[in-house]
Amino acid sequence: MKKILLLLIFLGGLWMTAAAQNELLIEKMFDSKYASDPKVTLTYMSGVRNKFLTKNRLLTFATFKGPADKYGEIIEQFLMKDAENAVAKNVRFKGGKLYYGIFSFKTITKKGAQRGRYAYYLNNGVGKGENVLLIFMEGNLLEEEVDKLVSSMRKGLK
Repeated sequence: MKKILLLLIFLGGLWMTAAAQNELLIEKMFDSKYASDPKVTLTYMSGVRNKFLTKNRLLTFATFKGPADKYGEIIEQFLMKDAENAVAKNVRFKGGKLYYGIFSFKTITKKGAQRGRYAYYLNNGVGKGENVLLIFMEGNLLEEEVDKLVSSMRKGLK
């Protein structure tokens, strides 16, 4: 009986470790902790009945826009740590800081469905602007579709 209990505890620990590895640090930016800052604009959408999500084959869509001097370094640290496990990335640096990045992360399975995860990052504080922008998407779209979607939205989010 003790052996079975120990085996179940061990397997449970393995499962929890594997589940934790699916989480991305950048997802912390969409917590209510940052939404209370009046200079932050945060959008988070999920669900199957949202027209925008359905049209773009997404299950989750989130944006974070805030002052680069306050949030740029935090997001950059999260992204660079997450990027260690990215399957694809396109990044640009200015003055030693991450200026632009688009990341494709490992596909995960949630509720029996495969989901791709993508992040887009732009730090205007490194250039001439003052805001940092992070877009996170999770769904069944291809990398090319992510590029098109981000390009169509980027103008209105800067």
